[in-house]
Amino acid sequence: EQYVKIMRKSTIGLAGTMQAGKTAYLLNTGWLNKDLIPTYYFSSEFGADELRLRLEPFGYSIREWRKITFIDRQRDFQDVIDPDGLNLIDYLEVSDEGEFYKMGIQIKRIYEKLNEGVAIIGLQKKFGSDFGYGGQLTADKPRLYISLEKGIMKIIKAKLWKTDTDPNGMFRKFKLVKGSRFLWEP
Repeated sequence: EQYVKIMRKSTIGLAGTMQAGKTAYLLNTGWLNKDLIPTYYFSSEFGADELRLRLEPFGYSIREWRKITFIDRQRDFQDVIDPDGLNLIDYLEVSDEGEFYKMGIQIKRIYEKLNEGVAIIGLQKKFGSDFGYGGQLTADKPRLYISLEKGIMKIIKAKLWKTDTDPNGMFRKFKLVKGSRFLWEP
């Protein structure tokens, strides 16, 4: 937030390798915004029991977490997002087996459904790649695109800068504690 502006009707791409911290990032973002805007968390990989286990290490009241609407969803997110809310998608999978080139189209469909809302779209990526499955096409629509590798968060694309400093290519090292808390290294 120090370097990039996020405007209404925006998508953000969050491409990360397995176990890099995508879920922790999305849950933290939901927590920080739950009192500011209607917030929805769409999970494509775990149900209610695992969700409870994922939330416990944060140390916050389950009652407070209920300010976020949690939804189990695997596809067609454009059909269910809140056009004026904060939509956290964990994560967007290829819609048809092996057709990764359609990932950019799926992101575009989500964007088209937004009115004043924002969608942060988690994507799986290969180790060593900056982009999620679907390649560079997954970065076309997002105004901000972040890459996560184990212990490193990097800005791949930032369209609206807050300062004269170009944030593209900036990175920050971190340690993830209990899958919930980011400890940022200097």
